[in-house]
Amino acid sequence: MKKWILYLAIPAVLTTGCSKSFFDINDNPNVATTTSITPDLILPSAMDRTGTLFSTNGSLATIGSWMGYWAIGTNYGAVTEHRYDMSTDFGNTFWTSSYDIIFDYHTMQQKAETGGQDFYAGIAHIMKSLHYQALVDLFNNVPYSQAMDINKHITPGYDKGEDVYKDLLVQITEGIRLIKAADLSKNINIADADIMFHGNKALWAKFGNTLKLRLLIHMSQVNGFNPAAEINTINAEGSGYLATGETAGINPGYTSTKPNPFWNAYAFNQAGNYSQDYRRANNFALNLMKGLNDERYKYFYRPVRGGTYAGQYRGIDYGLNNDPAHIYTETSLSDIGGSPTTTGGASGLAKAATMDTWILTAAESYFLQSEAAVRGWIAGNAHVLYQEGVRESYRWLGVPNAVATADNYLASTDTKVAWPAATADQIKVISWQKYFAFNGNNFPEAWNDYKRTGVVQPAISVDAGRLTDHVPYRYPYPTSEYSYNRKNVEAQGTVDPYTNKVFWDL
Repeated sequence: MKKWILYLAIPAVLTTGCSKSFFDINDNPNVATTTSITPDLILPSAMDRTGTLFSTNGSLATIGSWMGYWAIGTNYGAVTEHRYDMSTDFGNTFWTSSYDIIFDYHTMQQKAETGGQDFYAGIAHIMKSLHYQALVDLFNNVPYSQAMDINKHITPGYDKGEDVYKDLLVQITEGIRLIKAADLSKNINIADADIMFHGNKALWAKFGNTLKLRLLIHMSQVNGFNPAAEINTINAEGSGYLATGETAGINPGYTSTKPNPFWNAYAFNQAGNYSQDYRRANNFALNLMKGLNDERYKYFYRPVRGGTYAGQYRGIDYGLNNDPAHIYTETSLSDIGGSPTTTGGASGLAKAATMDTWILTAAESYFLQSEAAVRGWIAGNAHVLYQEGVRESYRWLGVPNAVATADNYLASTDTKVAWPAATADQIKVISWQKYFAFNGNNFPEAWNDYKRTGVVQPAISVDAGRLTDHVPYRYPYPTSEYSYNRKNVEAQGTVDPYTNKVFWDL
């Protein structure tokens, strides 16, 4: 598997999202092109970029701070993100990188279809859907039906978010069908090139079904929404959802010299030094978990490195700038990541340079199933599924005696933990436990639950210059669209991230 790390140096097929062909002036025979590159070379590079985007994108890290997980020491003074400032530059890199990666999967799909490589084509259907789901959740209406047809649509039109969602369910279903029917002998190097499930058809089907369930849960508040037909499709397919130990994680063969991107960005660099001092523990999540005797805080954060507060788990109120006594600077606060050493180990959010980059955890799968069972969409015991979600979070973090420790936590009578009798309260407790499980590893879904249910209300920034008194609801369209696709983006009207919402956020 480690040989696939070599292909990460191959330039991506796209460089500028929807405007790729505009910049194609010359052909370099020494650079991989859409003509010479094959699906087994495209897939590991595209997957690695997917993992890097979702684990280290800067605007997502800001969302993590807004949601009460991370914060910033006072040595950095006034910080733009403390004010919830969202200019058109805010989501620019996420937008352009997403379309860049989608085009790589699209190119792989076209080549796979031509060569009868159904497994690769099926993966493309599912992975493109993962990216489009994130784009809709962040921006609402996005280029979709015209986005990949760059020969006809240099400036693609926008599709409504709800229409994109509906088609994503169709695309995932087709992806699963193609994968299950694929002749492995025709899908060259699939076990190596597939750096997530290594050609395991059953896991791909489970991943696709879990992704579909995420889409359905997002739409649960939409008036008149009925998931029955899609749930019937999932049930008829028969593979079920991601279960214990089946977290979807990407690993092209990370090493100490080619480390996992999250480890490299937020834990330790190749020299063994701390990667950064900017992101620290946020008092909101840290103190809640301490108060609930939730051992996971020790695996999401690290003890203060040294000095007066050495060995303590210590956070800061989000947005704090005024610190005359200098007791909330970077060196007096807990690092994020939860890995105790530069070499890592078996525990924590940042386990080691060689760890997988997460895409969709089995813990999330259980929480999605639990909520679907509460709503009467699927069979199963919602309480048991909820408990398994908490246990899987402990297992995934490598907490010692994970199940016993989780069960001790689940015995709490606190309303954020204890399973209640009323349906509405059951959804609330699921929301709380998803929130705790997503610390550092799934900021978009924590934000989506904030918008969808309103259960977890993170502490507002204490910066007096903040532009709003609540976490923003969506991203503004990026600068790149106003530069290259102005007519179509302006047709979406004026976007106010503090008042406008995505289609499912009611």
